[in-house]
Amino acid sequence: MTASSPIKSKFNMMKNIVIICTVLLALGMGCSKEKKENEDTGEFTFRVKKNGKDWKVNGAQGHLNREDGTFYVQASGENNELISFNFRRNPLSTGRLAEFNADAVVPACELCAAIAASYSLDPAKDNRFEILGFDNLESRILGKFSVNLKKNRLHDGEFTEESNVYEGTFNVVYKESAW
Repeated sequence: MTASSPIKSKFNMMKNIVIICTVLLALGMGCSKEKKENEDTGEFTFRVKKNGKDWKVNGAQGHLNREDGTFYVQASGENNELISFNFRRNPLSTGRLAEFNADAVVPACELCAAIAASYSLDPAKDNRFEILGFDNLESRILGKFSVNLKKNRLHDGEFTEESNVYEGTFNVVYKESAW
């Protein structure tokens, strides 16, 4: 055995350790979970099916008007379409609400203020809106809904849907204001 053998042996051992660490790191990175659409980002979770198909949500928010206790929950999605709900808050009450409003607006183009179509709650259909919980510490509201919105004739654009069914759940942070 020569004097260089212990050095060569340590070098080979270090080389093997580096290779093993690199392989483990690569495996760990390859197993990372991909972020799904509408995954909870901390600010909101809003999952919707429009007419039975997944509707991609780009953003959601909530507001509470302290003056009259009205909550506003809205989400924007495909084609910059906006769906909104509003209801009065009974102190810390949860469950199905008898009184609420819902509507949707579709702009004429991505950066347009013009409205191509608007939809409002169809009172002739079964509409449900349920509050699952309030988190007053984090200013969050959780709920689920199934609503039928019919087309308003005031905005009679190129969209052919006479009515839309929206079903989903939400978990949004709300901000308080005194409008």
